[in-house]
Amino acid sequence: MHFTNLLTGIRGTAEDIAHRVEVFGSNVIPPKPPKSFLQLVWEALQDVTLIILIVAAVISLGLSFYHAPTSSADDEGLNRSPYRCAAVLIGRTTIAYFNSKRTRMPF
Repeated sequence: MHFTNLLTGIRGTAEDIAHRVEVFGSNVIPPKPPKSFLQLVWEALQDVTLIILIVAAVISLGLSFYHAPTSSADDEGLNRSPYRCAAVLIGRTTIAYFNSKRTRMPF
């Protein structure tokens, strides 16, 4: 049996504790696994403000391809607007990820 006394409780010897751990298992709650980067990005993408910014970036990106590329000497025929839109989108997603991660950290 488990040799429990109603007045004094369990014996608490190393042998008794080892037997109880073997029978009942350890008395701990396993921690939840941390969320992956993609899960946190997906949660950040559910933000209404970010959705509006993404839609605006997509519209801006689409309009940037509508215009003919410029031929000025410093631009060398490249339209840099799509790259700026992509940089803003990546930057905003990264900021949202770190803000989400910071709010989940315990004090």
